[in-house]
Amino acid sequence: MNLKIALIGCGNIAQKHIRYICRYVDKSHIAICDRDSLRLEEFAKANGIEKSFTDVGVMLAQFKPDVTHILTPPNTHKDLAVTCLERGSHILIEKPMCLSVQEAEEIIKISQKKKLLVCVDHMRLFDPLLIKARQLLDSGIFGSIVNMNVGYSYDFLQKMNTDSAIRWLRDLPGGTFFDVIPHPLCILEEFIPGLEVEKSILIQNQEGLITELLAIFRSSSATATLHMSLNVFPLKNYVEFECNKAVIRVDFRNFLITIRRFYHLPNVVERIIGNLSVAIQIFGNSIGSIFDFLLGRLDSYAGLDYIIEHFYKAITEDRPCPVSAEKAKRLLELTQVIFQDLETKPEVFKQSIPLKKADVLVTGATGFIGRRLVKRLLEKNYKVRILTHRNISQQERLLLFNGEVEVLQADIYNYPEVEKACEGVSIVYHLAAAMKGDWNYHLDTTITGSNNILRAAQKMGVRHLVYVSTLNVYDASSYPSDGIIDEDFAYEQNPSKRGFYSHAKLRAEKIVRQFADKDNMSISIVRPGLVYGPGRPSFLKDAGIRVGKRIVIVLGSGWRRIPLVYVDNLVDALVMAAENAERARGIFNVVDREYPNQRQFISTYQKLSNQRLIAIYVPYFLVYLGYWMIERIVALIFRKQVTLCYRLNCINKNVKHTTARIEERLGWRQRVNFEQGLRLTIEDERRNVKGQLK
Repeated sequence: MNLKIALIGCGNIAQKHIRYICRYVDKSHIAICDRDSLRLEEFAKANGIEKSFTDVGVMLAQFKPDVTHILTPPNTHKDLAVTCLERGSHILIEKPMCLSVQEAEEIIKISQKKKLLVCVDHMRLFDPLLIKARQLLDSGIFGSIVNMNVGYSYDFLQKMNTDSAIRWLRDLPGGTFFDVIPHPLCILEEFIPGLEVEKSILIQNQEGLITELLAIFRSSSATATLHMSLNVFPLKNYVEFECNKAVIRVDFRNFLITIRRFYHLPNVVERIIGNLSVAIQIFGNSIGSIFDFLLGRLDSYAGLDYIIEHFYKAITEDRPCPVSAEKAKRLLELTQVIFQDLETKPEVFKQSIPLKKADVLVTGATGFIGRRLVKRLLEKNYKVRILTHRNISQQERLLLFNGEVEVLQADIYNYPEVEKACEGVSIVYHLAAAMKGDWNYHLDTTITGSNNILRAAQKMGVRHLVYVSTLNVYDASSYPSDGIIDEDFAYEQNPSKRGFYSHAKLRAEKIVRQFADKDNMSISIVRPGLVYGPGRPSFLKDAGIRVGKRIVIVLGSGWRRIPLVYVDNLVDALVMAAENAERARGIFNVVDREYPNQRQFISTYQKLSNQRLIAIYVPYFLVYLGYWMIERIVALIFRKQVTLCYRLNCINKNVKHTTARIEERLGWRQRVNFEQGLRLTIEDERRNVKGQLK
């Protein structure tokens, strides 16, 4: 199609849109826009898009798109929609259309004035399963709809600490449910037009987040219910059509349709035949879905593909818009009624009473290393401020730290908040990093977050910054066998193959080094080994995988050395780095000297814990073969690349990381040896187990 397409917002949903857009439009006719330059760069590189902008106005003026996809948080939709329409661009808005009926009316008014089309992504309407259900209902065989039941649940509570969308989801007028409720509502309104909300029940947790929603609807001819949950498992995503002659169930999550017919038979016979019929359908459809999955024919976003194609045809061929703004406005009317009785919780108090002066800022202070570091700093009479995304109560603060700290609840992705955190401090310890989540979460937290910390520290006149990196930044695939690795060894050449964590930490360290080269602020980069100690499991996965109480599966022959560092030994190094700023400029490995291999670790663990373990050693070539097979299966079935073999090769080199530099410059020495550290860790674990049993 001869259209110029623009995308505003380069988050996760943009990846779905661009995949379908490229089916109909050449990449040379596509432009992208995001104010986050790092995310913009990542998206452009991943999708081969050359035209990119960080300013919407500049993009609209220079690129002049025919269609703009608005893929940003809902609270930005109205203003962006108005801007694009005013500049002469048709718009496709990700659901929900906007925040209110009033905002929708403003968008509609301008689109009518400019004679431009507005489409909203209610993709569920064009899901292949729902299209099939519509055909069944239109056949008239099953009678008319008497009632509809819609059920939807998802694991937001499990993901909320590793999902970038949490920054805006919780501020919506209905929380996270406001963002997803268009999916079920558009189905209800499509099949029972003119529905009105009879009653809605909302259950909120202590933080004010809605975790359960039940809405009851009625029309002149039918009724409906909607249940949404953050607590129901296994996850559900279905719609049931209860008709005069059958019940049709569409299971979007499992790609199934089942029909339970009314046979006009005695009750007992009806039940038996009905159960057998449904069982056969589930089995047969499941087999069919498996084959469709293997052949790449299952697509949970197929409805989005339909909307994009037909919206473009609506523009070029004067066809009807697949989802009009008026339809989307109708869903907002229902949504507002559902949430009208929402109890608004008071805003969480985000900052404790400020200290007169904080000497040190610690990010990642609630993590394993951070907690130990903060306690040490307090023992040395530093006034400590911590930056955390969590709301920490006074009780938790006393539990985590053995003294008073200044708590600033802030988002490391938000530069103004980070700048405020750096105000007045002379030392910054930057430990915060994403440990889980998708790539965007690692990008925002580890990479952009580090960049924000460095910019703010430099602007606010911080004297010294200590950045905690990782040994994973080294090019482990090039390690010499039984070699010695110093701080000048080459960086990893294929960071994306090492996983999100290692990739993001490497990118962040490179940014830190760029700031260090400017010489405005002294910076230490500390690369610790595998950190262990009280507060973490005593048996490390690098030594082997525990199966039950006694069995340990060891990958390889057991001679691989583990680069351990006891947490207090690492904290010694971090404190020394800040207190000897000039001598501490540069990069330092911090690893304990013993380097036990897997066999030695297991033997020492057995001795100290009085546990008898059975170690099963799986030859390296068998592990490699198993990983190779998994890679091929994943590539075939999921069309995704995993790099298990590469990662296995990276950890299979028996090298040592020298600590000569930090010993010579700062006088660092290992205070707690391996056996002492493991004993302390085991004893702490036992105390915690006993405390839980009381």
